Amino acid sequence: MKTIIFDLDDTIYSYKDCNYAAEKALYRKISQDCLITEDEAAQYLKFAKRGVKDLVGGTAAEHNRFLYMQYICELLKIYPFRYAYNWYRIYWDIFLNVCYPYEYVIPTFEYLAKKEIKIGILTDLTVYIQFKKIKKLQIEKYIDYIVTSEEVGCEKPHEKMFLKALEKAHCAPSEAFMLGDSLEKDILGAKACGIEGILYKNGVNVLDLLKKMGC
Repeated sequence: MKTIIFDLDDTIYSYKDCNYAAEKALYRKISQDCLITEDEAAQYLKFAKRGVKDLVGGTAAEHNRFLYMQYICELLKIYPFRYAYNWYRIYWDIFLNVCYPYEYVIPTFEYLAKKEIKIGILTDLTVYIQFKKIKKLQIEKYIDYIVTSEEVGCEKPHEKMFLKALEKAHCAPSEAFMLGDSLEKDILGAKACGIEGILYKNGVNVLDLLKKMGC
C-alpha cells in the first residue's frame, strides 16, 4: 500500500454540524438585513441552492456559497454588492470556527506518516475553501497531495477525480485505498477505477481497520 485517499467532508470532520451552525447564523443575518423571518431566509437559501445547481450542477461551482448569496439577493431584488460578501463571510467564519477533526484523524495520520504511506485528500468543492478547512483542522503537515473537483472540472464519482489522485500519488490502483462517507461517490467511484475502499461511519476505528488490512 503506497497511499490512502481520504474524503474530507464528513470523513475527516463533521460537515453536517459545521454547516448547521453556519446556516443558522446566516438565517439570522439575512432576517435582520432583509426584515424577513429566519424560516423565510432558509427557504431563500434552499431556492438559491437549487438555482445554482440547475446552472452549474456537477461542477465545484455548485457548492459556491458566494453564488448562493448572490442568488438570494437577486431573488429578494436587493443590491448584491451590499450584502452578498458579508453573508458569505459570516457563513464561513462560523463554519470554520466549529470545525474540528474526528478523534481518529491525527493518530491515524501520524501512523501512516511513520509508515511512509502517502496521505491524499480527494474532495468536491472549491480548492480555496478546502485549503482553509485543512488549515483550520491543522492537518496540512500530514497531507502529501490534494485533488479537488474544481481543478479536475468534474465531481466524484467521475473517474477523472480518482485517476488524478493516482497520478499525484505516483501509484497504481492496487497500491491505493479510499476512505469516504459516501457509498456512491467515494467507494463505488473508487472501485470503478480499481481502487478498494471502506465506507466511513463516525465512530469507526479507522486506525485499527488499516492495521488489520496490513497497512
